[in-house]
Amino acid sequence: MSVLSMLQTVSAFAGLSGRSGQDRNDRNAGLFAQQANATLDKLAGSGIALDKDAVKEIKDSVEISQSLQRMTESMKDGARSNRVSEIKQKIAELKQRLQFATPQQAKALLRELKQLAQDFKGAASQLGSDASGLSASGTGVAGAQAMAGAGETGATVAAGAEGQAGEGGANADTESETVTPFVMVSSHGGAGSEAGPGDNIGSGEGAAPGEETGPNQEELKSGLQAYIGEQEAEEQAVTRSRAESMKRERDTLKEIGEELKQLAEKIEALSRRDRSDEAGKQSDARAIDRAIDEGDRALDNPGLVQALSGPSPEPAGVSSPSVAAPAPSMAPGQASLAYTASAPVQVAVPGSVQPVAAFVV
Repeated sequence: MSVLSMLQTVSAFAGLSGRSGQDRNDRNAGLFAQQANATLDKLAGSGIALDKDAVKEIKDSVEISQSLQRMTESMKDGARSNRVSEIKQKIAELKQRLQFATPQQAKALLRELKQLAQDFKGAASQLGSDASGLSASGTGVAGAQAMAGAGETGATVAAGAEGQAGEGGANADTESETVTPFVMVSSHGGAGSEAGPGDNIGSGEGAAPGEETGPNQEELKSGLQAYIGEQEAEEQAVTRSRAESMKRERDTLKEIGEELKQLAEKIEALSRRDRSDEAGKQSDARAIDRAIDEGDRALDNPGLVQALSGPSPEPAGVSSPSVAAPAPSMAPGQASLAYTASAPVQVAVPGSVQPVAAFVV
């Protein structure tokens, strides 16, 4: 799982919206990415509110995964660069030897050139494969930004009951406008007074006067979203830098392809002056031409060109597959109830037992 994919997941939680099962079931996720996702799943699945420790754990997991991703990208880029340098060095050596080669030596030179053409083809193919990750990163950026916007819509939906302890009583007057009240039914069958969710759940009556409270959900969410924005900007900057480096590498490989074609012409012309093993030399010449042609096609592949040019914007009206559906509007005091519920049903309770909110999930 890339860092941007993880940021996409974290952004969903920071916006208090749901995550798709696709992220949770990603078998290619790294160890630390899986740990971060497990934390998010536990928080989102249980309805527990954000707290400082959870935010710190999320940030630590993102940064560790980011460090591992940087290391992997650096190793891939370094390996490709070394491979291109080796091809260029071998071409320079082959050019020098060609200046003093005899027709009888042309066959050996053709075989060396055949191997160089295969190396060129492999380098071009590897560049295309690694560059495809740039397109995936661009999509991840767009998806994460879209998810962050979706999170604003559902900002009151996923806070747990513990996080709403001080808000239920303050919003008791407005809750009846958006949620069907619960009706207490006495043991005699008569309907008693209506009781909204805020009357008994999260009223904050047990809070000690003057007790210090930590950051509220909005502060934690805003801080986490700001962190996500910074990390996304860094990821995009790294992606742009890698794309520019890959563009230069592609240009170098195009030049190498032209050099190989020129060498092939010269060595084939020299080999024709020796009439021995005509079939073998022709076979090597065809293999050289085929490998160079396949390498050129890989470098001109539209997918590679598009990846190095930058990610294409998402079509209008198409949302990220991980973005949850917009949450219904409701008062903040009801968020802990609405997190896992659909519609409330009235429950008759005998005697003095307080009403219990039952939900159809």
